[in-house]
Amino acid sequence: MNFKIYFNNLSSLQQIQLYIIPLMIVVFVYINYSSPKLVKNNNTNLHINKEITKYKNKLDSLKDENKQIEPLKIISSYEYLANKFKVNILNLSISKHLITIQYKSKHKNAISYLNSLEKISDIMTFDILSEGKYTIVNVVTNISNSKSINTINQTINQNIYNPFKEKKILQTIQAKAIIDSFVMLDGKWYQLNDIYKKAKIIKISKNYITLKSKNKTTILKVFDDE
Repeated sequence: MNFKIYFNNLSSLQQIQLYIIPLMIVVFVYINYSSPKLVKNNNTNLHINKEITKYKNKLDSLKDENKQIEPLKIISSYEYLANKFKVNILNLSISKHLITIQYKSKHKNAISYLNSLEKISDIMTFDILSEGKYTIVNVVTNISNSKSINTINQTINQNIYNPFKEKKILQTIQAKAIIDSFVMLDGKWYQLNDIYKKAKIIKISKNYITLKSKNKTTILKVFDDE
């Protein structure tokens, strides 16, 4: 039977149903397949939000740890300076952002130490008491707006002995020979304790010599032209 003739013979209600039923099937299939994806996306977003919250909590935790570490760094700097200026710390206490310190030393060292504290902390109050040849100082510092600790850390690092940094090996020194306690450098003979290029020869070995200039030690290897 021709579909067009069949369709024309249907009632108006049947014709509407014939249009609506396929449309409902399409809508049902779409909802049925799309819903799991929506749920999956919601779960993914929930997981991401949890990770973001976890990360923020970790950052807050690190900030709290840094707040605790900062006073410890400052106190460590205080102790380092005390050793440097030969100061005896009698008492040290922390209350919120304030550090109270009492120390004793010779007058010159006491003042030098006080000046050093002022460079890394804000001094609120201080009292100086003379006791014979010694001076006792009470200081209260504020570390809430603490000055740069990097300065004192750099000072500490500069005072740490580094043998690898101070010793320098030169491969191209013009040394022709070493005989007993004599060495030929740049066509001239030198012996132990002589000065070569503003450096003192402090050691002559079989294959190298050691020079010292101020606090710098230099090792010069000997080679020939062959």
